[in-house]
Amino acid sequence: MEKEPPSKEKLRVEEEDDDEGALCDTVVASCAGGAEPLDEFEEIKIKSEDDAKRLMKGLTTAQAVAQREKYGLNAIPKKIVHWYTILLKQLTSSMAIMIEMAMLLALAVQEYEDFAIIAVLLTINV
Repeated sequence: MEKEPPSKEKLRVEEEDDDEGALCDTVVASCAGGAEPLDEFEEIKIKSEDDAKRLMKGLTTAQAVAQREKYGLNAIPKKIVHWYTILLKQLTSSMAIMIEMAMLLALAVQEYEDFAIIAVLLTINV
């Protein structure tokens, strides 16, 4: 399986503390294996300042287009949730079922006031 090049977000430059103007020694990029955790890193040795600038600049337009064609857009698809699905989930929760059973029990023993109060509370709760 071929590893994809590290993106700008995955790059972290480690500079030497004693020489601020020196060339960055290493760029630590997270592994792009997919299933591997992001806390694993591999070091990339930088030989020139041009290499460091190229790595930090990011993808060219042609590379971005090629990756978009290969992997698709970086977007999260919207999930449509209908109102009746939400209502059904609320009416079938364990607490709602217990209240509905109490409401039906009040109706069965002809306690209409209790039935009405429980029905109103259940309706308000939904």
